[in-house]
Formats: sequence, structure tokens, C-alpha cells
Amino acid sequence: MTIQLTKTAIAVLLLATFSTPPLAKSHDQLPDTGTSANGTMSIGQELANDPLLTQYIKPTG
Repeated sequence: MTIQLTKTAIAVLLLATFSTPPLAKSHDQLPDTGTSANGTMSIGQELANDPLLTQYIKPTG
């Protein structure tokens, strides 16, 4: 009976741990719904330091 109680307690604790939202607050600031992307970030800011884009453009000249 003790083994069954232990298994149940562990299952309940794991479920409680993974079902709660994280306590740390995110510092990411997402734009409000309906905000145009143009007002959020300029094209220059968007393309700066993009290694995938640089890898694509470099061979084309």
C-alpha cells in the first residue's frame, strides 16, 4: 500500500509541476494585435545581422 501511495503522490506532484504556468515573467514585448509590422521594425532593422540572408545573397553578388 505504501508503494501505491508513493506512486500516486509522485504522479500528483509531477502533474501539478507541469500544469502550472512558469513563474518567471518574459521580457519580450510583442506588438498589439492589429499593429502594422512597418511601425514595429524598419526594413533595415529587420535585415541586419541575418546570417541566412547573408549566406543566400553572397553568392548572387
